[in-house]
Amino acid sequence: VASALYFALILIFNPLAGWLENKLLNWP
Repeated sequence: VASALYFALILIFNPLAGWLENKLLNWP
C-alpha cells in the first residue's frame, strides 16, 4: 500500500515539479 501511494505521489508531483522548474527557468 505504501509503495502504491509513493508511486502516486511521484506520478503527480513529477510533472508539477517539472512545470514549476520550467516557470522558474523562464522567469524574465
